[in-house]
Amino acid sequence: MSRNLLTQLILVIVGNGVVVNGQNFADLFVSAAMRVEEVRPTTDLINKYGYPAEAHHTVTEDGYILRIDRIPRPQAPVVLVGNPLFCNSACFVGLQNESLAFKLYNEGYDVWLGNFRGSGLSKNHTNYTILDRQFWNYSLHEHGVIDIPAMVDYVLAATGKPSLLYSGHSMGATSWFITAALRPDYEQRISAVFLMGPVASLAHHRSPMLDVLHPFENVTLDFETAFGPHMLPGSNSLLRFLGGLFCRTFVPPEDPSHCLAFAILGELTAGGGNLVYPAYFQYYVPSGVSMLELLHYIQQANRNWPGFRQFNHGAAKNRQLYGQSVPPDYSLSNTSVPAYLYTGRTDIYVSPEDLAFLTTSLKDVKKVYQVPENTFGHLDYVLNPKAPILLYDTMIADMASFLENQE
Repeated sequence: MSRNLLTQLILVIVGNGVVVNGQNFADLFVSAAMRVEEVRPTTDLINKYGYPAEAHHTVTEDGYILRIDRIPRPQAPVVLVGNPLFCNSACFVGLQNESLAFKLYNEGYDVWLGNFRGSGLSKNHTNYTILDRQFWNYSLHEHGVIDIPAMVDYVLAATGKPSLLYSGHSMGATSWFITAALRPDYEQRISAVFLMGPVASLAHHRSPMLDVLHPFENVTLDFETAFGPHMLPGSNSLLRFLGGLFCRTFVPPEDPSHCLAFAILGELTAGGGNLVYPAYFQYYVPSGVSMLELLHYIQQANRNWPGFRQFNHGAAKNRQLYGQSVPPDYSLSNTSVPAYLYTGRTDIYVSPEDLAFLTTSLKDVKKVYQVPENTFGHLDYVLNPKAPILLYDTMIADMASFLENQE
């Protein structure tokens, strides 16, 4: 589609005559559309705040080229951080100098920020491009079984360390639970895990959005079966374009660095407490989501199935893959890796009941820490300006204590 045709289409959809801050809204819309860019590298943000940065890449066994962003501190203890859904490694530098990645570095860690397949700049493959549907043929399962092991292997080879600490938020935590269940060969390579907003079972979630989506689970699965895997429409560029538009249009004049519209959206969809959405995030997130990733989460929201299930492909394919018509649960009791879990009172995706499922399923839960704030939701772990004091300091102290006890 040519730019002129795209411009005309947008003008027809949006219409003229709406004035925002003295400017025609349609003109703003078209101007923003013409400025949609590819995702920028997180290393740019790291350098912006005065820290060293390196970009690394590793190839998975099924051909995905994963990018890992490093804040190097050679010979120091290594921390690998796994990204959440709809985000990438940039989420861990979103609070400027108080971001988790920088605080870890300042406390003496060699920090590696992972990007699962399809997110951030992990959008290359040895055989496919992101325009190929086969590129998007993965769910949460592949993150845990393939991506985390590939990143761990690369980081340990690059640093010469025998093991590392792993931290993750949301999908970063979910993916490790899958690693723990199905990759016992990584028991000795991951010393301990520190998981924020740890999502596994969603049987007791408090999300109105999941309540709406779950009844369409079979419809979505039928669609995938009929048409094949694909990217969630808009998750690679359209949502960033809309984010840029709203951020440029509705940013509070008294605080030009943050986007109020997206902070409000985060609070509505994730039980947020005190979110900031940096306006520059429009160049970094969101950055690509597979429909199968999203569907895998929707499948976990079954009120009648309190476990943590593998992907439901439908009865026929389930029998081929699993030898039974329904998918088996991931067995979290397979791991003895020490786990530290961090939650928020208003995190609508980590209910007390689902957290209890984790603490009774995992063999070695060292700590469950609830952030001492009345409202702390699922995005607050990375976008709440109070998170450094309310959460990061505690988690980093837990890491230090764990390492001291290993000496």
